[in-house]
Amino acid sequence: HEVAVRAFEAAGDADAYPDAGSVWQPTKLYYTITSRERRSEINEAYAKMGLAPPFSAEIGFQGRGDPGLSPAIERVTSVIDVGPYVAVWIAGMRAHACQMNPDLDALFDIPKERAAALFGQEEFILVRDVTGRIRDGCTLETDLFTGVGRTSRS
Repeated sequence: HEVAVRAFEAAGDADAYPDAGSVWQPTKLYYTITSRERRSEINEAYAKMGLAPPFSAEIGFQGRGDPGLSPAIERVTSVIDVGPYVAVWIAGMRAHACQMNPDLDALFDIPKERAAALFGQEEFILVRDVTGRIRDGCTLETDLFTGVGRTSRS
């Protein structure tokens, strides 16, 4: 987190790393989160399936995952539908022990359709936006590239 934020800040600063080549200012920086409300919903769904909650004060998917420690849904600025890719996400989480407590691998052994319903939305908080656009603050982004200039490739 700290390295990513510093890199975002320094990327457009020609004096930060003068020997690194041309500067390029990224236009948006997001924090990826799972809101307190979403964590609670996931925990409730697991309880209904007769399974231990993945987000708890003890040990969860990624260490301590008590829903109360996560930001409230009101802070979420962007929600992306990733339902069609949940199986790939689960495979990636299982492949990278640093991303998930390997002792909890069985938490992903739920029906495919339940996994898509529970983990099919990614939540983000937009923390830096240098696009110059005016955001209304009420509408959730559903595309992380909103406001980012696109260039065509020849």
